[in-house]
Amino acid sequence: MGSVLLAMGKLDDALESYHSALRWTQLTVVDDTKDTKRQYVLSTSYEGMGDLPRAQSRFDEAIKNYRQALALRERLVAGDPRNKPWQVGLAPIHGKLAALYERQGLMSSALTEAKAAHEAIRAVSVNYIDDSVIVYAEGKHTPAAEEWYREALHYEAEVKRLQERAQGRKR
Repeated sequence: MGSVLLAMGKLDDALESYHSALRWTQLTVVDDTKDTKRQYVLSTSYEGMGDLPRAQSRFDEAIKNYRQALALRERLVAGDPRNKPWQVGLAPIHGKLAALYERQGLMSSALTEAKAAHEAIRAVSVNYIDDSVIVYAEGKHTPAAEEWYREALHYEAEVKRLQERAQGRKR
């Protein structure tokens, strides 16, 4: 709900929605830290809590919330490395961090995050593309493989763009 309100420009309502979701999720996760679905919801709440300050150019607050979201997702991936949606969920946060660092002129950090986003999605898309060869041979279609592959290409282009920009600053 917070992301919808944010898109509508209702920043105060979006903030309240994110805080409400975060409070509820934190309370339920405290009761059961092994509930990975709730852990993922908590990470999504932190990501949303980063989106709002990012929209308001409050970069330090956005970065703090994105880092909390990323830490939760990295723990989830470490606990279940075969869960492809969790792996894919790392890429957007790294991408958002890359954009924030770039806006601050921190090109080295921006490039590091863009590379992490690319690697997170590439690893999954390569596995899915490999799997999809078999699936296509069996006459089935895998739109997820195609989507993640396109996303990997996007992040690859972003890494190249940031590398070129960083090299331009060094000259």
